[in-house]
Amino acid sequence: MKITIIGTGYVGLTTGISFAEMGNNVLCIDIDQVKIKNLQKGKSAIYEPNLENLLKKNLKAKRISFDTNIKKGIEFGDIIICAVGTPINNGNKADLTYVKEVAKNFGKYLNGYKIFLNKSTVPIGTSQKCIEIIKSQITNHLPDTNVIQAGESRITCPTQMSFRRANHDFDFVSNPEFLREGTAIKDTLNPDRIVIGINNQKVLKTIKKLYEPILKKKIPLVATSIESAEMIKYASNTFLATKISFINEIAKFCDVAKANIQDVAKGIGLDKRIGEGFLNAGIGYGGSCLPKDVHAFINCAKQHQINLKIIKAVKDTNNEQKIFLIKKLIKIYPNLKNKKIAIWGLSFKPETND
Repeated sequence: MKITIIGTGYVGLTTGISFAEMGNNVLCIDIDQVKIKNLQKGKSAIYEPNLENLLKKNLKAKRISFDTNIKKGIEFGDIIICAVGTPINNGNKADLTYVKEVAKNFGKYLNGYKIFLNKSTVPIGTSQKCIEIIKSQITNHLPDTNVIQAGESRITCPTQMSFRRANHDFDFVSNPEFLREGTAIKDTLNPDRIVIGINNQKVLKTIKKLYEPILKKKIPLVATSIESAEMIKYASNTFLATKISFINEIAKFCDVAKANIQDVAKGIGLDKRIGEGFLNAGIGYGGSCLPKDVHAFINCAKQHQINLKIIKAVKDTNNEQKIFLIKKLIKIYPNLKNKKIAIWGLSFKPETND
């Protein structure tokens, strides 16, 4: 398949390289010219195990290429994958500027039936807004026809643009990613599940074909509504944040009760109903996803008049955990003046430069 990836951050670059590795023809688009020039040379600003090796391999095989021309990207792909960032704005809401811009350009340059596949993390209801943006752009870029007078007859001749717009059908798919920084390539090629949000069944066949090399490994596929797929992504991330805040609360109790938090976490995690993941006590969750997604989820629910009390407590516990660490340090050293403090580890987890 011919696939266009818009955005070459963690999600976009990992997705592009993975689909190229599966034998597809991939074009990655980004507005950052320096980043694109480096990627064309096989150099990535992102550190991930095996990422740069696969990048160079697929560049050599001519299965992946990079460009800054969005029009070229939209016209190239059968499937256009949106993988741009949704950072938190000053109001602790997801900033959808980049996602909406991709939707706008998709509608503007649409030149035949295509699938818009969204991998960006967006609040519930965003996909429907993007669909409306795309439809609006299609309508706005259908120019008036040229009228030629021929005797008594009036012949209406579509302009070249009109011919290009003769087929402007599209489908919209929500396909959230669940990769982890540090194991991004592994998670993309061997995911726990694939979630597909669709508004009609005909597009599912194409998406199954896209993921066929992965589905052959008996990876579960969850086909659902677009809104449900959007919800699954946020609910998954906030649940992981909840596990981290939970174990940190238990760690505080262990600290005063003279219990060993590592042993307690192991004893909890061996219960198959709970699992061992995300039960490492520390200074709280961080990285590029969990903090922003927890904030955005709370605000998204608020807009729907839903008060997520547990998720708010998760956020508050995470913020308090950093203060708890400082208080513990001051208890040992009441006067920190002129003390030498070493920081062990700068990235938020192993195998990543984030």
